[in-house]
Amino acid sequence: MVLGELNRDKIFVKKESGYWLHPLMHSQNDEYGDILLSGKAGGWFQEPEHLALTDGFIVFKEQEEEWFIGCSDRYLGDINEKDRQELVRIEECYCLCTVTDMGEIGTFQAKEIHSLIARLKKEPYRFSGECRGKLLGRGAGKDGFSRLLELQIPIELYV
Repeated sequence: MVLGELNRDKIFVKKESGYWLHPLMHSQNDEYGDILLSGKAGGWFQEPEHLALTDGFIVFKEQEEEWFIGCSDRYLGDINEKDRQELVRIEECYCLCTVTDMGEIGTFQAKEIHSLIARLKKEPYRFSGECRGKLLGRGAGKDGFSRLLELQIPIELYV
């Protein structure tokens, strides 16, 4: 969380690993639906020895948020090709990023994220995918409870 705090409200470019994502749930602001983990791949993500290797991702749609649990390419070696068909693929890419705080549970409003995404898209980059959020951490800090979220918009590098 320390690095997330240092990058909070800053705009930066980073290289993100490839990920395999399993749908987790839908939400509207801070109201959450049922957990959707199913199939062999869903079971893999729920096993205690694998859970520590996962990250939470959010895709912000106009009317709702889609939540995913994801695992980097580095750690997903033992899920076979057939079971990977249940998953959504994110290719390794460069992303324009910023870190924001979703705040205390029950206070998050997606309109704040949509505003932040619009601000990021004014930057002089060629965007190559939809914006997603990656949860960096959550917990009590000096300013209260925080849920740090790294917004990532894939970009094309033209050097």
